[in-house]
Amino acid sequence: MTAADFRMIAEQLAPGTDIYLTNWGEPFLNPEIHEIIAEGKRLGHHMRVDSNCNIDLELVPKIVESGLDIFKASIDGASRETYEKFRIK
Repeated sequence: MTAADFRMIAEQLAPGTDIYLTNWGEPFLNPEIHEIIAEGKRLGHHMRVDSNCNIDLELVPKIVESGLDIFKASIDGASRETYEKFRIK
């Protein structure tokens, strides 16, 4: 989703709406994620991201500055062996 597409949707929501950028993909793979978060905050929404932490480290300062309200990290294992116990095939 582009920041422009997000804006069109978010403008139709009441201020204070909780927006969860999660499910069906890693949100931080979207190069415009920081713009999407900042736009949601500008419109008065509460912004949350659930992530597996697959993130370009250059985006981290932009995400921090975007005003993100909640960041939830999912970590399935500290090692390959542990990960494979939980993520079979």
